[in-house]
Amino acid sequence: MFSLSLKCDRSVMEKKEIRSPSIWLNKVNLRVNKKFYEELEPLQLERIESPYRTDNTRGEDECRTLLMRHIDEHGCITRADFMRLAAISRDKAVEFLRKYLDEGIIRRYGAGKIVVYLKSDGIKKR
Repeated sequence: MFSLSLKCDRSVMEKKEIRSPSIWLNKVNLRVNKKFYEELEPLQLERIESPYRTDNTRGEDECRTLLMRHIDEHGCITRADFMRLAAISRDKAVEFLRKYLDEGIIRRYGAGKIVVYLKSDGIKKR
């Protein structure tokens, strides 16, 4: 069963004092009953490999080649796409991309969660 918890920014003594702009959603609560747990009892859990973790020890040169080939074909790449393409961890992808940025072979476009990497035009910008 779901239940909502509301909050009001001031004390209200009478019903007439309640105004919708002064009330907002605080929490959504989920309460499950015993039957729900009983139905979960036979559930078999299985461990699978994460698509984001890898023990691959792909070298930097190979990753650089994959990256540049992808950028040549598609125009740009994201960090997540680079991770999947090269089958490397997030930390390794960030490390390589920073290095390639410093070397001036790629450039960054965008900010925050919306960042893509493009082939550098040869002019190093900082």
